[in-house]
Amino acid sequence: MVAALLVACSDHEPSGPYAPLDQLDALLQHAECTRDVRCGMFPTQAACESTIERGNPNLLLSPELTHERDAGHLIYDGARVQACLDAIANASCSPYAAALFDPIEDCVRRSIKPLLANGETCEHDWACISGACEGCDWVDTCCSGTCGPPSYQRVVIDVPIGGACGSFGVCAEGLFCDDNGDQTCKPLIAEGQPCTEQGGTGETYFLRCAAELTCDEATGVCKPPPGLGEHCVFQCSSIALICNDTGTCVAQTAEGDACLNGNDCPAWLACIAGKCTAEGIGAPCPCAGSNEYCGGTDPQNPICEALHADGDACTEFWQCESGFCDSGRCSRC
Repeated sequence: MVAALLVACSDHEPSGPYAPLDQLDALLQHAECTRDVRCGMFPTQAACESTIERGNPNLLLSPELTHERDAGHLIYDGARVQACLDAIANASCSPYAAALFDPIEDCVRRSIKPLLANGETCEHDWACISGACEGCDWVDTCCSGTCGPPSYQRVVIDVPIGGACGSFGVCAEGLFCDDNGDQTCKPLIAEGQPCTEQGGTGETYFLRCAAELTCDEATGVCKPPPGLGEHCVFQCSSIALICNDTGTCVAQTAEGDACLNGNDCPAWLACIAGKCTAEGIGAPCPCAGSNEYCGGTDPQNPICEALHADGDACTEFWQCESGFCDSGRCSRC
């Protein structure tokens, strides 16, 4: 019933909380920054949104998905996606927050019902009941293909406990993929329970703990991550804390503070000449701004360049604001 109602509801005339399909990149960026600012990782929403990448352009900026929806080739549940975005915005400050376990790409995939049968013309895999739009490479170009039996293995979502995962299977919510073990879906591990396993050659692998927990290297059990002033190996209890080079959780530095390397600075600053510094167009790579890419004419000394607008020349999709480089020009199809 809900899906049927959403077919008649356009992205521009929602009847309730609804994430427009053609705005998912900006909405995801806003949700992530809402949490990051609340947790103290960024000073302002503007500073955050000018820094972090906008989602996954290969998925969230895909014009083919919007074309397929507009043509009636798929049903898109924008209310379900909006709920996922709200969960991200309201998530705890832990790097292991529950809302972060379900990537937005998987949420979008679960919110789409394909309607095209084999033999029908398509632009995107997700419009085909078979899950395969053959002859259509939608990674970085505009395309047209035909729905049919997949010529290569496609990703399966909501794999149950014991099901095969790995490169082509996404586990159902509340499960994780034991990538280094038998590559099957298993329940997230509770606090105090063992979270390591031995590989075939004797190496130790760390398994996925439940939300708000991490697998402690010293004890091999799931426990809350370390807090301010405590010993750390990788991440701390809040995204506003940094695990520094001495293995201690410390408050993140501010612009102008001394640093040894990029690990000492927050995400929106880079360590340049021993100080945490805001980067910009023309500065040496790496680039911090979401409107920049690492380019330049000297491969040995790359610099940050502004992303290209539609119609500008390009050689790679990541040089374009749209995330698409088609026939040597940035475009949105």
